[in-house]
Parts: sequence; structure tokens; C-alpha cells
Amino acid sequence: MRRWNSFSELIYFPLEVLYIASIILGMTGILFNPNFQIFFSINHPFILSILDMLRYLSSFFIQNFPLIFLLRAVYRRNEDGMVIIAAFLAYLAFHVGIMFFAPTNLAPETYSAVLGLRASANALATRDMGILMPFHTGIIGALIVMFITRTVARQLKTRSPYSLFSFVDKNVSIIMGSVFYALFAGVGVAFIWPYMINFLQAVFSFIARDLNNPINLFIYGGLDRVLTIFNFSDWMHQLFWFTSMGGNWVDPLGAVFNGDVAMWTAQLAQNISGFTSGKLITPYYILNIFAVPAFILAAYQTYTDRLVRRRLLGFVIASILFSVLFGTLLPIEVFLLFTAPLLFLFHLMFTALLFAILPTFDIIIGYRFSGAISVATPGSIIDLLVLMRNPFYQRALIILLFIGLMSFLLYYAVTSYYYHKGAISIINPNEKELVISELLDSLGQVGNIKMINASIGKIIVQVHERERVDFSKIHHRATKIVETRAGYAISYGASSYMLYEIISKLKQDGLVLNEGK
Repeated sequence: MRRWNSFSELIYFPLEVLYIASIILGMTGILFNPNFQIFFSINHPFILSILDMLRYLSSFFIQNFPLIFLLRAVYRRNEDGMVIIAAFLAYLAFHVGIMFFAPTNLAPETYSAVLGLRASANALATRDMGILMPFHTGIIGALIVMFITRTVARQLKTRSPYSLFSFVDKNVSIIMGSVFYALFAGVGVAFIWPYMINFLQAVFSFIARDLNNPINLFIYGGLDRVLTIFNFSDWMHQLFWFTSMGGNWVDPLGAVFNGDVAMWTAQLAQNISGFTSGKLITPYYILNIFAVPAFILAAYQTYTDRLVRRRLLGFVIASILFSVLFGTLLPIEVFLLFTAPLLFLFHLMFTALLFAILPTFDIIIGYRFSGAISVATPGSIIDLLVLMRNPFYQRALIILLFIGLMSFLLYYAVTSYYYHKGAISIINPNEKELVISELLDSLGQVGNIKMINASIGKIIVQVHERERVDFSKIHHRATKIVETRAGYAISYGASSYMLYEIISKLKQDGLVLNEGK
């Protein structure tokens, strides 16, 4: 568990970038939302250009989250600028290797011009026509390059000065070695990746056979969130939102609209109600408006220092507002996966159930959108506010509100229980006592603890006698120990608040006992 918790320390910076990019994308998405423009329309060309620029930039950061994660990962381990350059160049080389050996007959959504990488047949001796692009490998490609770069850096930094290539600078060797191995790793992936694509395509085809079947929708909902985490969701959304895999509808004039989102957009524009399009979007409203705010509020309760809570209050309110207005689901899910895997598993199952159950109650609210998938922000409360005026959707919105409120209470209860009691003892009931015993031994027992506070990922401890502290006893559990002005900040991951509560009770019981004597 310590190794998994160490990933939470690694993810914070790229997660902050992802969160800010999601907020900017959501804000621009609202301003471009046709439903928002009913109330407020922006027509000034300069302002529209600024919004387009911000929308493109935020989408670019989200699409390249794997690269940001890669650079942060290699920096944390090495803290060497040359290793970061090596990782970046190796990432490019990895995708170049894929580009020149990948088959060109697969679904176009599976290819991506990573950082603009593409090659026209006009410049190639081996191709007569077409454009070569690498596969989109998401976070998996970043992990492969991270492993290569770290391994090369570790081996070459201990290289003997009498080796065959000792005349080559070590930094240059790290860069060239990383690029070389990443290039051939890309070639290997180019032959392996199509099998994964074909497998997922088969799963998509199975789901598309009957989108009215709750089992198919359950699989769709779970797969949707998993692929989003791995940075693959655009492919799935493109197929089900804008192709016949998501269904088709012919309007009264004979025009054909393919895909769940395309059908809903066309039907809403023509003021036609009563169809089943929108079932692949409805759960986003519950997740964004009710579930994510509940998680944020419950997580906020794990901060025990009053000054810290006061400083965070504005951020918490803003985060809830952002989630309700345009959704910040992806950053929250990445945070859960790396800091609280069991909570993420609960969220994944609940999301899949929403996809399966909501259509059976005729709760179908879609998303009015046309354009690039990468800038879509479904699940906004703005869309619901517009539909409230339509009598046909009022029943669905009332039931959606009820299910949303129940989801809010459930997420709040499950999250609170996890951080208060379940972060350790759910998997191994006997581990809690061992962790507490080791921590108290390292701090010089309860009597040496002057003050203790907690946050969602760490405990902060002040002691009376520093010479009694021995952190070597907990190095195998705590992922990071830093001495700050507020005390020793010890990273225990999701179990930090549990440890705080237990130690606080022991400390309080000790004070009561002393007063009784």
C-alpha cells in the first residue's frame, strides 16, 4: 500500500494542471453552450477568439495529461533537468516508432497526432498515399516511456569511467539511450496495440447491439469511466455519440442523424420529444451536480486544523460550484484512483448502475452539442434549467432530482465512512493496531505528542521532545515525512484521518486519566 500511496504524491502537480484545465474548458464550454446563449449571447469577434484560444489550450492540456504526468514522474525520482529532456524526447521517439509501423486500416478515432506528429506520403519513400499518425496510447504510453527513461538514467549514472563509450557525456548517453529504447518500444507497441483496439472494438460492438439492455448500459458506463481515466474516452464517445453505434433517427424531412448526442441535438432543435436518445448522457448530471459535491464536502471534513479549514473554504465552495455548472469529474476520478482506490471502485460501480437503471425509469436527459469531442462538457445544470420549461421533461427532472439527492447522501456517507473508519480496516482489520503502534513508537508514545492535526493525505504532529522521535520505524509505511513550521507532516494517504482520530482519542483518554489521579 505504501508504494501505491507514493503515486498520490507523484500525481498532485499533473492533477492540479488537469483540474485548472478542466475549469477553463468548462467555463468556455458554458459560454459556447447553445442553451446558455438563449439567455446571453456573445457576438464580439475578439472575445470569441479569446474564448476559442482558451478552449483549445485547456483541451490541449487535458489531451496531453499523460505527458505532464510522465515529466513529473521522472523529475520526482531524479530531479535532473536532463532526465526530463530525455523523457520528453523519448516520448516523441516512442510515438514516431508507432507511427511508421502501425497499420493504417483501423478506426480513425484510434490515431492521434501526438504533439503534431504526422508524416505525409509525399515525404516518404515507402508510402504512395495517405498520412501516417501514431496510435493514441494515453497513460499507458507514458508509463512505458517512464519505465524506459528511469531505467536508462539509473544504469548510466552508475556507468564506469572505463566503459566503451566513456568519452560520451553521461547526460547525452541518458538522452540517446532513452530515445533509442523508446523508439524500438514504439515499434513493438505498433504490432501489439491493434489487438487491444480490436478487443475494445468488439466490446463496443457488443454494447451497440442493444442499447436498451441494462447489462449493455452497465458495461458502457463502467468502460466509459475506465477509458476516461486512461485518456482513451474520445474514441468511445465519438463512436457512440456521433455514429450509428449510438443509434440513428430519421427526422420528418428524411435527414438521418447518427449517435446518441447527435440525435438528441437534432430532436431538441426541432422541438421533438419522446425518443430514447440521451441515455448515454443522463448519469453525468447526477455525478456532476450531486455526487462530486458530496465527495468534496466529505473530504473537506478530514481537515482538522481550523486555520487550514478557513483557508480552504473558498476553494471548496468554488469547486462545488464548478462541478455543478460544468463538471470536474475527470480530475476527481484521477484523485480517487491514486489516493483512495476503494472509493474509486465504489464510484465506478455506482456510475455503471446509473447508466443501467436510469433509462428503465424513463429518466433520459441528453446533451445538446456538436463539434470536437475533446471540448465537450456534458452534465451541466444549464442544460437542465432550459429543459425545466418543457412540460414533457418535468417528470424526468423531478425523478432525476430525487435520485440525485439520494446519490448525494450516499456519496457523502460512503466517503465519510471510508476516511473515518474504512481506509485501513476494510481490507485488513488487524493492520490498524499495527500501524498505530508503529506510529506511536516513532513519535515517542502518546505523552510526547503536543498537538496533532490531519488532512486528506497526511497527519501533522508537534512533539514535546524531538530527541525521542525515530521515523526509521515507519519508513516502510509513510510515503513522505517533512518537517514544517506546523510540525512533522507525515503522509499516510487516505488512512491519515483515521490515525488522527485514534491518536486524538488516546491523547484525550490519557488527559482524563491524569486528571482523575
